[in-house]
Amino acid sequence: MKKQLFKIFLFIVLILSACSPSDSIQGSVHTLPESDTVPVTNETEIPSSESTVTLFTETETTTTPAPPFYTLDDNWLYNFSPNPSKINSLYIEAGENELWINDIIFKPGELKILDLAHLRECSNLQFLHINDLADLDIAVTGWDALANLPTQIIECTNCNLTEFPISGLDNSFNKLTTLYLNNNQISDLSGIILPENLNRIYLNNNPISDIAPLFPYSKKCRTSLYGVDFNTRMITLDEARNSAADYFSTVMLPYFDENKDAELYFPKFDEDIYIYTDAVLCYSRDYAPGNPKRTVDLCSESKMAWMLDYRFEGSTGAFFVWVDALTGEVLKYSAILAD
Repeated sequence: MKKQLFKIFLFIVLILSACSPSDSIQGSVHTLPESDTVPVTNETEIPSSESTVTLFTETETTTTPAPPFYTLDDNWLYNFSPNPSKINSLYIEAGENELWINDIIFKPGELKILDLAHLRECSNLQFLHINDLADLDIAVTGWDALANLPTQIIECTNCNLTEFPISGLDNSFNKLTTLYLNNNQISDLSGIILPENLNRIYLNNNPISDIAPLFPYSKKCRTSLYGVDFNTRMITLDEARNSAADYFSTVMLPYFDENKDAELYFPKFDEDIYIYTDAVLCYSRDYAPGNPKRTVDLCSESKMAWMLDYRFEGSTGAFFVWVDALTGEVLKYSAILAD
């Protein structure tokens, strides 16, 4: 009887010793059927210092959803905003085979036209910026819709405009103060009527042949004409620059510091140092940037002039020269000291 009990005891011990402690802790392992799939995210390999086993940890992967886009058609404004009267500003710019209107993408359709007609409903539109539509061969039409809006600044650059797009007839565009039309194909200004409160136009790099239609407005409205090769009977931009260079070849440029009695001197005039950046048609006494204490006025009469704008590389300073637009005489020069 004792021998049988002893055998039973040994048998139980053998069974218990065959069981692994780790098995009792980890429990059973379930495998997924082949039809199940497990999404794998970015895995970062972490070497274990205690064993040769490679451990992995999962990190979350974030993906930015593609922005929505619409086809550019007659309803583009309503796709952009269901409440046009709440729009304060519009930034329209060409991308690669797409048009961005603020943060919404539009794909050019077969029509290839951006019609501004619907903007007449944008009763609070203050700023309109349209850039580089020439890159997508998209025409801009419907400018008359803006005539009675409170828009203060309009920019339409590099958009293949061939005609001056707006008119101040019948008090239209009477809130407009600044108009950017650089890098277009405007060649004829005859018959233009500028809005009453417009005081700044940018027509740089347009193939304008005659700028005489701007003369009646040049007292109240300054016009940038950098890069315009006109044939109007007056001093050309190159001739104005040459007049400035000739004048300053013999003239030192002292300026009095507003806080001290000491004189400040600008470098000798040289276009390698004085970088020509703009030419503005204006009147010499009606527009005078800079500090009067750093201005030398050579003519008591206000005359139509080219205001040549020079900058200094790597500096916020500026130097301005007014050259009589009909005679080439230097009328005035002034400066803004660097910050």
